[in-house]
Amino acid sequence: MKPKLLIHSGLPKTGTTTIQLHCALNRQVLARNGWLYPQAGRQWNAHHTFGNFFRSEGKKLAWIREADPAKVRRMLERERAESGADNVIISSESLFHINSLRKLAQYFPDYEINMLVYLRRQDEWLESVYRQQLRGGAVFTDRHSYLRQVQSSLDYDRVLGEWESVLGVDHICVRSFEPRFFETSLVEQFMDVLGLTLTADYDEAPRRNDKLNRAAMDFLMKFPNERRISHDYQLLQKELEAWSQGRPDRPEHQTLYPPAERRAIADEHAEGNKRIEDRYFPSGTTLFRAPLPEPNEPWEEYPGLSADEAVDIAHTVWKAQLAQEKRLRSALKKRKTSASGSAGKP
Repeated sequence: MKPKLLIHSGLPKTGTTTIQLHCALNRQVLARNGWLYPQAGRQWNAHHTFGNFFRSEGKKLAWIREADPAKVRRMLERERAESGADNVIISSESLFHINSLRKLAQYFPDYEINMLVYLRRQDEWLESVYRQQLRGGAVFTDRHSYLRQVQSSLDYDRVLGEWESVLGVDHICVRSFEPRFFETSLVEQFMDVLGLTLTADYDEAPRRNDKLNRAAMDFLMKFPNERRISHDYQLLQKELEAWSQGRPDRPEHQTLYPPAERRAIADEHAEGNKRIEDRYFPSGTTLFRAPLPEPNEPWEEYPGLSADEAVDIAHTVWKAQLAQEKRLRSALKKRKTSASGSAGKP
């Protein structure tokens, strides 16, 4: 019997980070229970490196670091042998939209490949991922341009059909990402897919509310050339998150896309979603249960960051920098004192 390979392919903004943190934090416990979450192919806590292995040259993602596929495969097999685990988990949001699925099957010929994907209704996914891309500095385009950019990604039925042509329906698990309707936690659901139970042996991954309000997002967008992947940026983002918590957006500014546009996107993909529902869900079960956007929901164009908000944010960031410098000076002083004391001992 072939060992199992579970490919957790996303989608982005469907709790993937929560699952990846859980797996990374509990690698040893998972291995004892037969599942390896390998270091091979890892970029941060996920296996993003694999995402470019199965993409044609023109489709490779620039943010994924380069790696030798053969070397990564050897590392994976060495890890599996050392861990004693038979089965492997690979998790990355970069995998759902790969365009060379045959390469994936050829890369793992000695595994039974299964794929897990969480889907989020298209209008809700677009809203969430566009917000994330703006706050991360990945895009600076208006909402209409961004929708055109990701339009093909919204056709879940088409993408699943491509996976089915290689793996077959029986080797694909589709779940709906609607946390308000979850009867068990996301991690418990994931463990159930593995055939495992979440017990006290597993450490709980830390949670973080990383949502920025519109003013904080607009503040970040004033600095398009700043490097987003850095320690300084992480500190800035943390302060902006804290600043946002006590300043919720007004109801009419809480979504980036107006309700009529969100409703049109949901309606456009309703038939495709129904086909997915028919293939993967029991009769009488719906893929998405959340109410559709209503045209009369409060919404208006965000007017932009006010001068008072900009000053308040700048003052908050400045105070955080001063506090950080004070902590660093204190730590350096303690280190010097400790070094002097050690040097004076006979």
